Amino acid sequence: MDRVAGLRRAAVEALGKVGGAAEEASLIAASSDPDAGVRGEAALALFRQRLLKRVPEYSTAAVTRLALLAADPDPEVRWRAVYAASRWPEPRMTTALGIATQDGDARTRLFAVRSLAKLALAPDEKLLSDPDLYVRAETVAAFSAAKAWARLPDALFGDPSTHVRAAAADAAAASGDERFIPLLNRMPPGALAEGRALLALAKLQGDAAAGALAKARLDPRWWIRARAYEASAVLFNGAEILLSGITEPDPRVSSQALETLAASTSPLALPALE
Repeated sequence: MDRVAGLRRAAVEALGKVGGAAEEASLIAASSDPDAGVRGEAALALFRQRLLKRVPEYSTAAVTRLALLAADPDPEVRWRAVYAASRWPEPRMTTALGIATQDGDARTRLFAVRSLAKLALAPDEKLLSDPDLYVRAETVAAFSAAKAWARLPDALFGDPSTHVRAAAADAAAASGDERFIPLLNRMPPGALAEGRALLALAKLQGDAAAGALAKARLDPRWWIRARAYEASAVLFNGAEILLSGITEPDPRVSSQALETLAASTSPLALPALE
C-alpha cells in the first residue's frame, strides 16, 4: 500500500470517528481520491458520522456522493457505500440500491438488498436464486419486510442452505398465512432452520402445535430444545412448560426458558426470578 495513501486513509477514518457536520466537505472531497482505499474509507466515514450521531441524517450532498460510490469501479468501495444505507431507510438512494442489487460483488448485493428492506421494498425475484446463500437469505427477509409473502416460492423451504430456510421460516411466521404450515413441516433437517420453523409453527398454529413442540423439547440437540421452549410460550399452558424448562440440565436451554418466562405476563414469572 502506498504510504501517503495510507496516511490519507487514516485521516479520513479519524474524521469519520471524531468529526461532525463541519468535516463533511472534507469527506466528500476524499471520496474522489484516486486511491480506492481512501474512497471506501470516505464512504464508511460518512456512515460513521450518522451512526455516532455527529449528524442527524445524511445531507443531500452526502447521499449524492454515496450513490456515486455505489457504482465505483472498485468493489471494496461499492459495498461500503451501499452499507451506509443499510441501517436507516434512505429513499433518496432507492435507484442506486436497485442497481447495486445486480452488482457482481456479493457483499454489494447483500447490503443493497438489506437497504431496500429498510424501505420495505422487495428486490428482483431473481435474487431469491442468487448463488450466494447470504444474499438469498437477505432477499427472503426483504420480501417479508415488504409484506410480499405471496411472491415467496415454495422451493425456499427446501433451499440447500439452512440460513435461507431459516429466513423462509421467519417470513412464514411474519405472514400469518397458514399456507406455509405444510412447507414448514416438510423442511429438510438443519438445527437453525428447524428451530425457526418451530417458532413459526407455534405462531401460525397456536395450541395445535403442542404435540410437535412437546417432541422438540425432548430433542437431543440443545438448540432445538431451546427454541421449542421459546415457542411454547404461546401455548395455553406455556408458563408451566417454561417453568419446567428452568430445570433443564443444559444452561443454554434453561436460560432460554427463564428468559422467555420473564418476558411473559404470567404470574409464575416473578417467583421464578426471585
